[in-house]
Amino acid sequence: MDKAEFDLKTDLIGDAVTDFAVGFVGLQVHNRKETAFSAGSGTFVSIGSVYGILTAAHVLKALPQSGPVGIALNYRDPSQFRRLFIEMQYTDCVFLGDKTSEARGPDLAFLRLCQADVAKIKALAVFYNLLRREYLALTNVRSAKNYVDAITGIVAEETKELPSTKPNVVSTNFFSIFVDGLSIPVDDNEDIRLFEFEAAPRPGFNLPSDYRGVSGGAVWRFDIDLESKPPKVVQKILFGVAFHQSASKDGMRTITCHGP
Repeated sequence: MDKAEFDLKTDLIGDAVTDFAVGFVGLQVHNRKETAFSAGSGTFVSIGSVYGILTAAHVLKALPQSGPVGIALNYRDPSQFRRLFIEMQYTDCVFLGDKTSEARGPDLAFLRLCQADVAKIKALAVFYNLLRREYLALTNVRSAKNYVDAITGIVAEETKELPSTKPNVVSTNFFSIFVDGLSIPVDDNEDIRLFEFEAAPRPGFNLPSDYRGVSGGAVWRFDIDLESKPPKVVQKILFGVAFHQSASKDGMRTITCHGP
């Protein structure tokens, strides 16, 4: 990438991918009260006529094999909220590779959804067509000299219960991040392409102290045309999937991701 400094509003590039992002919501019932907790992140993707969620293997393995799992979408207006579930007994889980180590993977999986769940989700979100972008991702073909990488996912430490006016009902707010940073390739592990993502500190925004919940979330690469006034995104590629965070060093962490 050519080194260049430029201003680009986060919502300009964030809006291009947040409709693909999804959070898994675990459910618990205690004293007849249902509570929800963050259970990882993922991306709605399609492969031909197959629709599902691309995520980390350890995220899927921690979910129940049957029964409902909540789905958290990104809503800018709370009035848009919809209570959404998928039934796990009607899904198929595909795990890619046998995990050799927590920090090195492979830790990648695909959750195939049934047609009934696909129809519900299509009304509220968008599936990213992997086949249409396969060549771009695998060959790293650029449509502009400059690019920005950013990560998306649900941050578990920011999950908060909200006041409710209904008895035995708890409302839960899930916090999703979209933050740019630097992607640094690491040595391949048995032909598995990995990179480490370092989120960039920004004035007025505190990075998470813990990235639990972001596992399975996507790293996106946005090609930026600087000749345009203002600069604009000319191409976006699903560039990686997060699965492991480093130990905290001076309050900062790196996130290991599977590459294209």
